[in-house]
Amino acid sequence: MKNLVYISSLADNADTENVFYSLAGQVYQQKMIKAFPFKKVFSFNIHRRNTISVKADGNVQYFQYPASKFLRYFYILKFIRSINSKIERKDVLLMYNVYHRTLPIFLYFKFIRRIKIYVLLADYGDPKKSISNSLFHYILTRSAGLFSLSPNIKIHKNTVVQELLVQSGTAKQTSKEGAVNNNNILFSGTISKDTGILVAIGAMKYLPDFTLYISGSVFGISESEILTLIQGQSNIKFLGKLPTDRYNCLLFDCDICLSLRDPGNKDHQYNFPSKIGEFLSHKKTVISSLQYPGFEEFVQQTDWNVSGLVACIKNIQPKKDATEWLEKNFGLEKFNQNMNKLVGSSF
Repeated sequence: MKNLVYISSLADNADTENVFYSLAGQVYQQKMIKAFPFKKVFSFNIHRRNTISVKADGNVQYFQYPASKFLRYFYILKFIRSINSKIERKDVLLMYNVYHRTLPIFLYFKFIRRIKIYVLLADYGDPKKSISNSLFHYILTRSAGLFSLSPNIKIHKNTVVQELLVQSGTAKQTSKEGAVNNNNILFSGTISKDTGILVAIGAMKYLPDFTLYISGSVFGISESEILTLIQGQSNIKFLGKLPTDRYNCLLFDCDICLSLRDPGNKDHQYNFPSKIGEFLSHKKTVISSLQYPGFEEFVQQTDWNVSGLVACIKNIQPKKDATEWLEKNFGLEKFNQNMNKLVGSSF
């Protein structure tokens, strides 16, 4: 598969805190690029800086553009023009997600250049909810196949599934040994009402011996609202979005990690348990409001409310170490097998 080209949303490692994509998606793609011998990698990224940046690192070329409502499609066309001559007719493309910013890229290479395109699908919305979701659903069915990060997305006959990508040895390098030995709790990723931030903050009033650290990007709620909510609660620390190295230090210092998505939101059935996999690979105690098949013996289950979370934290039970299970089912070898299974027939 020497002609497989990846169009990603990766940020330059030095600028991860300025991009609009999730840290989970960034981490997954970084591992993927190290695991798989892509011919070339082109990264299309929108960031907070008011500059255009083009950088190269090995076979990865980063194209980063300012977030501009008026120039959005100009930058997309500029990106297409920049990579068009570098993609040969015999190449096969793998794209990270298809949504409003990357749709023109898909349409151009699929219908004008007539190049086969597969999609690494990390985000998917119920097509019954909106016209845009319905459009993206149709576009995905016109791809050559899907590498899905959720087993619940069943929209293409040519689909392989691998929810996580775990590097062997990670836990030994970054985790503490033994059972829970501090009362630091981590809430990281997308910070919104839908991901349970109000539940987490509300619970801390009844957990004075614990400290909650909040890290990530806000969505549907402002940072000022968060700061107002936690005012007067000395056991809650809001850190915002952190660079990767600082986030890793924070993760090391917290032994209890939360994943509190609203079980009543049907879109959450399509999300991939990236944070849970990350936490487990670092031997953390994980508390989740959603049930993920196969993860039951490794994760503490909580109701999606303050009283349920408080009870869960106060009564944490030892769970089985997930290291070997993660490596077997979601390791680099498994990833390579799945990728070969999906795109191997194209070569």
